[in-house]
Amino acid sequence: MDVTSEFRGAVVARLRKFSVMHARHSWQRRRRDPLAPHGVALFYFEPSARLYDQLRTATRIFLADDEATSLPHLLYGLAQHAQDGYNTDPRFDPRTAMANRVDNMSPYAIFAGIGVVTLDTPHGDWATVQRGARDELDLPGRCFARLIDGTMLLIDRGGEQQFNAMTVQCSIRDGNAQYGTPSMQWRWNPALAETTEDDPTFHVWRWMSELGRIIDHGSRTR
Repeated sequence: MDVTSEFRGAVVARLRKFSVMHARHSWQRRRRDPLAPHGVALFYFEPSARLYDQLRTATRIFLADDEATSLPHLLYGLAQHAQDGYNTDPRFDPRTAMANRVDNMSPYAIFAGIGVVTLDTPHGDWATVQRGARDELDLPGRCFARLIDGTMLLIDRGGEQQFNAMTVQCSIRDGNAQYGTPSMQWRWNPALAETTEDDPTFHVWRWMSELGRIIDHGSRTR
């Protein structure tokens, strides 16, 4: 598939919505059945849909436990799950085996990439931020996306203390940059593709890439 500027824009909008809803549910449940600070999205391209409606997603949020605390380890575990699933079950489908919410999509939908939302941000980790927040509107969020064409997107969504601003860093030049507004600015950042091991996001990108590779390969051989 050809990943268009419109599709990347739809991915950003979907992750923003996912991030806001995840923050809301995490805030409401912080003292009862708490959620992990991370959620995962699988992106699919629906070829029969209109240009601005081709994105489909399967998403998952997690209950808080030791395995879901570290985002890189969570992604590593999902990659292992996907690899085992494709190796042992001819009917394995990550949309049903690895997600708890799935958009309607046709059998022709094509896997398009991986997304992540997290409440661990440069403003503080979830455990720290929730103690100082007044309500869910105070909670910032961070999102990652890696698409099958190699596009990397890093999205920072501010809370009220950050004036609800949102920045989008993209590893390739993208036409969405011309639509930037004071509350959402796109920026070309090719350095995303050169992240090194001393960067705290390195293992997030690494295991997103591996999970995406496994699902892409598995879906093509079924």
